[in-house]
Amino acid sequence: MVFRNFFFPLWQGASPQNTLFGGATKLHDTLEEITFTTVPVAEEEKLSVENDIFGYESILKHQKEMRRSLEDLKKEEKILTLGGGCDADMLAITERNFRHKGDMALLWLDAHGDLNTPRTSPSKLFHGMPLRTALGEGDEALLSLCFSRLRPEQILFAGVRDLDPPEEQFIRDNNIRRLDSESLSRNPESLRETLFSMGYGYVYIHLDLDVLEPGHIPGLLTPAPGGISPETLENLLDLLEGTFPVTGFALTEYAYRTPGDLEIGARFLRKGYDMLRKNDLAAKR
Repeated sequence: MVFRNFFFPLWQGASPQNTLFGGATKLHDTLEEITFTTVPVAEEEKLSVENDIFGYESILKHQKEMRRSLEDLKKEEKILTLGGGCDADMLAITERNFRHKGDMALLWLDAHGDLNTPRTSPSKLFHGMPLRTALGEGDEALLSLCFSRLRPEQILFAGVRDLDPPEEQFIRDNNIRRLDSESLSRNPESLRETLFSMGYGYVYIHLDLDVLEPGHIPGLLTPAPGGISPETLENLLDLLEGTFPVTGFALTEYAYRTPGDLEIGARFLRKGYDMLRKNDLAAKR
């Protein structure tokens, strides 16, 4: 089994400030045991809105670099991505989906749906658009970089709670599965049961740390109340470990504030790394 670990501290889609670049770099430097391939990202840039996307030209340029980094992967490989914003693993998700011919569930652990289009986004920040882009709607140049298009039925939202009205409507219209923070905390087994019921052969895990309750981790760029605890998150991942073949894992949206939140970020990045290294021939129920 071959593992590819990508460090892609893309921040331009999340904020005019490079806070996520600093946070991702802190995590990268903390986990010396993981060898990363770095996808180069400019640390400082002057950005503007083009095509209804803030930082558009920079995002397009950096995503082209990520595309080149992913092009030679094979089905048997697994991907760990350390972002950056939630758009850092957009192409990794579509690449894994392409390699598995759509036989992949996407577990989206995040406070946000990231289902806006450039037209519907109130902020024009691309970190609120990558999942909709992976589903095949959005800017044509960015769409052309995706390896495949996901289907709404492949998605399982876990802990998603801070949504814009167009995102809520999209979820309703497409019957996207969703487990709220209360359900996950009260009955963690519901996550595993729902993934089993979806019937896919592989799982990709996208983890935005803002799925956590903000009181547990100050280092969040876009905190949203009503999240889960670190203990619940660890329990959820433990339940999946050794049960599903995990083909990719990404940790995104970490903004360093304190040594304590750095410890939490490192804990879950290590967890993702360990999950990818487990036997991917785990039996499906």
